[in-house]
Amino acid sequence: MAELKIASNVRVGNSFENKIRRDLLKIEEMSPKNTHLKVVLKRRENNEFESEMESIGFSKRVFARAKATNAWTAFKQSRDHLIKQIQQYSSKRRDLKIRKMRERKLALIEKQNEPIPLVSDTEIPT
Repeated sequence: MAELKIASNVRVGNSFENKIRRDLLKIEEMSPKNTHLKVVLKRRENNEFESEMESIGFSKRVFARAKATNAWTAFKQSRDHLIKQIQQYSSKRRDLKIRKMRERKLALIEKQNEPIPLVSDTEIPT
């Protein structure tokens, strides 16, 4: 679920807010389950906009911040940075799962290839 907070000194129209919400839905779809997105859009004293995005639900916190002269550019920059981090984390996680699965398969194959001792090979006490 995405949480969008726009500061009172930032004036945005409905179309701008709808664009942001569509982008957030796309980010949520590519994120792992139970991920919470939080976006804060602010305007600084020097007429510079700041966009902060945080994704909570990973084993670590993913955070992106950007500053720009207009609100859309700030949002896009932070969005792109967050997507890049999510993709890197997801690929690392996927690679780790694949490696573990391969190790399990190799261990299983080695276990199956172990020779079974025959009765004739062992000494039977008489």
